[in-house]
Amino acid sequence: MAQEHAHQPTGGHYWRAAALGGVECLSARFTSHRYARHWHEQYAVGVVVDGAEQYACNGRRWHVAPMRTVIAINPGEVHDGASDGRDGWAYRMMYPSAEAIETLGEELAGRPVRPTLRRSAIDDPELALRFVRCHQGIEGAAASPESEDALLLWLASLLERHAELSVRIEKPLLATDPRIKRVRDLIDAEPAADLPLELLSSIAGIGRFHLVRSFASAHGMTPHAWQIQCRLVRARRLIDQGHSLVDAAAGAGFCDQSHLTNRFRRAYGITPGEYRRSSHRVG
Repeated sequence: MAQEHAHQPTGGHYWRAAALGGVECLSARFTSHRYARHWHEQYAVGVVVDGAEQYACNGRRWHVAPMRTVIAINPGEVHDGASDGRDGWAYRMMYPSAEAIETLGEELAGRPVRPTLRRSAIDDPELALRFVRCHQGIEGAAASPESEDALLLWLASLLERHAELSVRIEKPLLATDPRIKRVRDLIDAEPAADLPLELLSSIAGIGRFHLVRSFASAHGMTPHAWQIQCRLVRARRLIDQGHSLVDAAAGAGFCDQSHLTNRFRRAYGITPGEYRRSSHRVG
């Protein structure tokens, strides 16, 4: 993570991602800039990816957040920020609305809650690394439903490990639970169909957050990742039957041949073209 901003100019990149209803995001590097005291209506969560930041929060002065620190600030908490060294600091931030976090907290707890993050600086390297990956996944036009699934799972970990919910957290559902089985059966039967998370959640009769978490716990991957794997299986079968790569991509539900190639290589280590040539030689 330390090298992520090494060749980027000083300044910030702000965007709204499609995830969580249009969540605000920021990726920035600063050296001399100092934030004035301010507060947000939203939660502010992120990670220092290079250098170190010093800041005050809720009247407590001189917190220091070194690289790989998770920043976690509740709505309304007054804070500032500046570099803790001459070389500045780089960080990635996300600002989910209070409503979005309360909805996720309610799905976790099974009743209405207002999650409160316990500390503004969290030493949790595994959580920090996952956040950076999630944040990169929702940056730009290439963001995918899979990225939103990963983000929901990250928020689950943040709330479970570092927030006060004051209630018992619901356990993930098992693979044998009819609600999870309905979702898997639909994906298995219609891998090429457009199956947004909202639709799958409605079919299961549970919240999006609870569905993603339960499905991942039961099957080792999120619903969208499972659907991608089902599409790859269908593409392989179509290739084996002699279809062109373009037709195999379309028939399996990929947006184009390039999308199939990228996913195929990531899953199997070879391209669809290499697979087809090998299959034809074997046949």
